[in-house]
Amino acid sequence: MMKKGIFACLVGGLLSLVGCTPKKSMPAGELVKLSFTRNEMTADNQFEGRVEQDSTGVFVLSAMKEEYGPLFEKRIDAEMMKKFRQIIEEERMYAYKESYEPLTNVNDGSMWHFNAVFSDGSMISSHGNNASPDGDGLSRIKALMMELVKDGAPKADTDGFETLCFSGKMGENNSVVIAFDYHVDNETSPAGYIYYPKAKNPAPILIVGDYLQGENVFVFNEYQPDGTISGTLSLKVDGFERADGPYIAEGEWTNPKTGKSFDIKDMHSYKYDHGTTYTPEWFDHPALQRADPDHVGKHYSYKQWNDGYGDYMGGDVTFHAAGKNQVHFTICNSPGNIAEGKSSSDRPAVLHGNSFTYDNVNECGYGFKCQIYDKYLVISSTTDYDTFSCFGANTTFEAVYVKVEE
Repeated sequence: MMKKGIFACLVGGLLSLVGCTPKKSMPAGELVKLSFTRNEMTADNQFEGRVEQDSTGVFVLSAMKEEYGPLFEKRIDAEMMKKFRQIIEEERMYAYKESYEPLTNVNDGSMWHFNAVFSDGSMISSHGNNASPDGDGLSRIKALMMELVKDGAPKADTDGFETLCFSGKMGENNSVVIAFDYHVDNETSPAGYIYYPKAKNPAPILIVGDYLQGENVFVFNEYQPDGTISGTLSLKVDGFERADGPYIAEGEWTNPKTGKSFDIKDMHSYKYDHGTTYTPEWFDHPALQRADPDHVGKHYSYKQWNDGYGDYMGGDVTFHAAGKNQVHFTICNSPGNIAEGKSSSDRPAVLHGNSFTYDNVNECGYGFKCQIYDKYLVISSTTDYDTFSCFGANTTFEAVYVKVEE
């Protein structure tokens, strides 16, 4: 018995020396998470790309359009995940070693990391320093990521943002779901959707508004696709420390044209678990969808009911390209009195990310800031009240304008 044991040990040792290790095979599960980064050891990431599911289960790709560039985001479907999985299988990336190192020491150069996670719990994890596996797997993954985000939106900085989502009744019989994002330091306008599941053609309706920080009150306008304000909401939120999540303690929805209103009371969190707010699949975080500075919309508009005139009045913003990250604008805002202005022919607005500021409109001293999102834009004044007489009757460009033309 002793001789057999010694023989088995010797054979096992010899097999390990000649590399007789279990053969790796392609995981059976679906691909659910993917990441690839490459960077110079003395610089920022040369390339970064990753795909993972958001809180609603939708796959979101975040990647660079070009090397050393900013990150862009795009939602992709399960069929596109199959294309990534196909590359992994065709290039035998499942057989990658855990680590790749050069034969001789290199003090400088590049590093890369690749990770893939599958629904059956299996994982591929590999990295290298100045050495890479054979084949085109990494370059094909990178190329597909860059191709997909060509028409993506700049990745938003989510620091400071919180999501709230509530479901319940508005009035006696109107079922409703309200979901929105807000910034805890009030650095941007809260925005989201209101959804009426029992409507004839149910669809999320955009809401954008203000956060009265000290009172935990959110005030929204409800915008139809053409910019018409079809409702106003005031929501008092409480219970942020509750185990079952925050709730709407009291609120009201009002039709601005008819004045008809509905109470909103005791509307509880849609789904809340251990400090995390979950949202319906249709919620795509409009407050985080910042416009690509190279592809802002052409026309933005809003219309609100004016009792004095007995009609809808509002405003329009139009943009015309004036060079890379530059636009000429024309703005007319007439909620009552009229404010009109445009950029000077020799001074277009220059976008920094998704926003720009512009001073001395019409050479009369008025200035404003414009923040552009995928579905709407927000204009706020940057100069004192004294400049509001620029257009007469103290009117400004301030408003939320909904994108009505790409």
